[in-house]
This record gives sequence, C-alpha cells and structure tokens, in this order.
Amino acid sequence: MPLQNLGDRATGYLVSQVRQCEALFTILNPDASTALHFPIILWDNTNNGLATEQDINYAPNQPLYMAQTADNSAANSPLKQFTQFGGYSADGGLTWNLFPSVVAGTHPCVLYNGLIAVSARAAGHQNDSPGSDNLVWMPSNSGYGPFSQTPAPYYSKDGGATWTQTASFNGISGAVSETLCGAGTPSSMFMPGFWGDWIWVLRQHNLVADPVTPGTFYAHFTAGGFWKSTDGGVTWTETAGNSGVSQWTHHGQMAAVPGVSGDLWYVDGREGSTWHGLFHTTDSGTSFTRSPLFDYAWVLALGKPISGATYPTVYVYGRYTGDPNWGIFQSTDGATTFNRISYYPCGLIDYPSSMIASWDVFGLVYVGFQGNSYYYAECYPPSVHPAAPSITPGGGSIIASFDSSVSVTLASTTAGATIQ
Repeated sequence: MPLQNLGDRATGYLVSQVRQCEALFTILNPDASTALHFPIILWDNTNNGLATEQDINYAPNQPLYMAQTADNSAANSPLKQFTQFGGYSADGGLTWNLFPSVVAGTHPCVLYNGLIAVSARAAGHQNDSPGSDNLVWMPSNSGYGPFSQTPAPYYSKDGGATWTQTASFNGISGAVSETLCGAGTPSSMFMPGFWGDWIWVLRQHNLVADPVTPGTFYAHFTAGGFWKSTDGGVTWTETAGNSGVSQWTHHGQMAAVPGVSGDLWYVDGREGSTWHGLFHTTDSGTSFTRSPLFDYAWVLALGKPISGATYPTVYVYGRYTGDPNWGIFQSTDGATTFNRISYYPCGLIDYPSSMIASWDVFGLVYVGFQGNSYYYAECYPPSVHPAAPSITPGGGSIIASFDSSVSVTLASTTAGATIQ
C-alpha cells in the first residue's frame, strides 16, 4: 500500500493506493473512516476512473501537483487505449485528470503501471497551472512483451501530453525492440531482463526527482544499478558510485532529502539483493556509504526533524546489527544512531511494505502492510517527550499548547466543558 503524506505542504491529508487492487483513496482523518474512494467499476472498461494503482509522486516544490501510474489491467489488456488511466491532480489529490495523451488516444500502449517521478519546478514557476511539468515514467511488465523485461523509461516535458522513450539503454546487451501497439505504431525498447520494475507485484520505489534541481532524476534499476539524468529524462548515465550500492533489489526504496540537491537514502528491500542494508549518498550517487547499523533494511521514510535539528528524521524497517528482532527504527541525528520504536506495530505478524513520516508533526509515522491496511503512531526517542502544556486563559476558553504544532482548546458551554 504505497502512501504519500502531504501534510501542511498541501492540504493536510494522506493519499493512499491499494496496489493492484481497486483504486485511489484520500484519507482526511485516519481515525474516522473518512477515506474518499475515487469510484470506479473495476470490471467496466468504459469507466473513466482510476484502477490498479502502482505509484504516486508529487513535485518537490509544489506538492499540490501529483502524478500516478495506473491501468485497468485487471479488467482487460493494458495495451489497449481504453484501459489506460495514468493521470495527475493539481489540488493535492482531491480531484484527478487523465494525462492529455490518454484523452487524445496517443498514449504509448506499453506505458502503464510502474514508477513515476515529477521534476522540481523552475524558480518562479512553482504555482504555474499544469501543462509544462517534466515527468519520468518507468513502466512495469504485466505479462506483455518479453518475460522479465520492461520498457526503458519515458519522459514528458508537457505534463503528459506527449511521451518519448529515452534511447540511453538501447545498446545494452539483452535490450530488444518490440512493436506491441499495432501496425504503424512506433516500436518500444525493452531493457534487459530484470532491469526495471519487471513485474507489477514488486514493492519498488526506485525513481525520484532531485528536490532542488529541475530536470534531474535518479533511478535504481533492479539489475542495472544506480543511474542519473540531468536533462529531464532524455539521457541517463550510470553513476560512479553504482558499485557502492546494492544490486538486484526487487523491492528497493529511495528517498530524497527535501531542499537538498543530491542527498539520497536507499534500502534494498526484501528478496534478492547482493548487499543488504541502508545506503546514503550526498553527491547524487557519485559515491555511497553503507550504514553499519543494519543487517537488513526493507522500508524507508524521512520525516520532520526533531526540535532543534534541521536534518530530517530517518525511519527504517529492518533488522538492527547484532539484534535478531526485526522492527521499526528512528534516527534524529542523520542515521548516526537509531532508536527502536516498534517490534510489531499493533501486534501484527506482518511486514511493512511502505512507510511515510509526517513533515508537520515530529515522530508521526504511517506504516502500510502487505495485507493488513495501515497503522500510525507518534514516536519519540527515549530522552524526548512532549513538553508540558502552557496554559493560556481568556475569552471564555483555555488553550493548552503542547508544541508548535499541537494545541487543545477547552471551551465552556452551557452544558459544561468540552474539548475542541
């Protein structure tokens, strides 16, 4: 269940996908079953909704603009135009639109599911209307085309009106050209086996945009390693640090530090992998450092820094070095040290497949599981606890402020006192 926490960077709610299930949800209140389901009759191929979600992302400096990969492949062949449902939202996920290429019937038939990233917008253009966003899409393989081979990434510089496939992987041994979209349509280049998101059941999040530099993207290919593009996805180059990060990462996950160019964290995820653990680069992949603190690291998230710090809090689900017990760990010092915040959240003997931490409330983290919905908690290091409230009376009410992000108002009413 991939999650994106928008927080006060947008409109203060959570967007969730049920991967390869039925659609997209906006969760306004995780305690009150207020999820808004973007309705779709999954087995009706005439619908114009969203289905079989696989990835979702937003522009680093304009999170109201979001893009998602989707297809109604559970209902019919994903190669057919009327089953294409990739699209975008300009209001933080409240409403969605199909990409213009889908509406026009010109969408490449192999471009479905998989991973998507949105470039940072140029300075002064953060609030532009949709239509000129730079996107990169790494499609998956759902049984069409060569087994275990996925199309090379596509890019768009007009908000999804047109898509062009990069030629950077054409000469790699094992790459093949296939024409799947019908007579007279362009062929598509498929990367060597197991390079991309080679089957839709993988829990990958291996594609991110640089948070600062427009047109710069980073991708970790399952069997191909770490690559970088600085021209909006047109060309890709294997980075010098590729040998310092894990390979064959079927469920790898990557996260970029907001506001810092080239500062990336990576975990190899479960299954396969030549080298397990938590990896970090501060130079856009030119070099990587593996943390000695984890034998295994499966899920990754970054969130709001602890009070007094500027660097994001790092969260990892994995197995700490020398400790046979798996769990969720939290670091407030740039991954120098970690504090265990959970063994099995809510007692579930299930492993997380995704995790997102709040950028508004320190310690608030959401965990999505393989088949048990999602859970959340507000977690503090052992030496840190919420401050005692400051009480401010006046105006017929009392305001108790716990920190800069939490306040409770006690207001008198004719029936007594109520908490608002």
